[in-house]
Amino acid sequence: MKFDKILKCVKTLDDYAERNKPALLSGAAIGGVLLTAYSAYKAGIKAKDILENYKNDKKLIEEGDKETEMVVKKECVVEMTKTVLPTVIFGGATIACIVGSTVESSRRIAVLSAAYALSEKKSENLQKKMEEVLGKEKADEIRKETRKEEAENTPKPVDDPMIQGSGNIWCYDAGQGRWFRVKNANELERKILLLSQMCMSEMFISMNQLYKELGLDLSSYGDDFGWNVDDLVGGRLPIDINDTIMNDVVGEPAIIMDYNIKSRDDYRRLY
Repeated sequence: MKFDKILKCVKTLDDYAERNKPALLSGAAIGGVLLTAYSAYKAGIKAKDILENYKNDKKLIEEGDKETEMVVKKECVVEMTKTVLPTVIFGGATIACIVGSTVESSRRIAVLSAAYALSEKKSENLQKKMEEVLGKEKADEIRKETRKEEAENTPKPVDDPMIQGSGNIWCYDAGQGRWFRVKNANELERKILLLSQMCMSEMFISMNQLYKELGLDLSSYGDDFGWNVDDLVGGRLPIDINDTIMNDVVGEPAIIMDYNIKSRDDYRRLY
């Protein structure tokens, strides 16, 4: 029974280490830097003493006594090696942790990117198939109803005095899954057209530039995703604005802001 508990504990620790490998390696690297610095400081002091002793011993050797000179030199090398070896080990381990953390992080990013790309591809294929079978108008209607359902399942922060945006109309950001306030649909459209002009002049625009213009909190990945001029549709960013009535208790009118094509993580690359 105790052995089973030990195995379970080991398995739990192993799973935790695997899930948090980049963070653990980064922490070990930070500790390694500190240990390497401290070890190098101590080694420097001791190495200075060893060299001083070697110089003093060398002065006592009779001229021409090669055998004794070799013995003294060998002792100096051995003592020096023992002194600097811990620093070399700490430094090597630190480099290994840094490399390991970078490799693991890169691997996970690659896996997530592949999963994201696969998900986006499936979504695109589904949208195309819906348009083929049902027609574009019906497919767009289904998409709008899906976004509306998502919005209805996302509670409005009605009691939040720090609600973002300005105005009296609720707007649901389908990209971030959050609510904010706008004056009206025309004001929202005006800002999107302004950003579309910026995209045409600057060749690309990030998602955070959109959020900044709307007075919203910036996204942690908003500078890595966005649109470029190839994504513009009729000179306008591919962002749909749909008026709707929410099926909540109040039944307030609301706006759903939806991105009708994906934001690309390579949006700065022009084709």
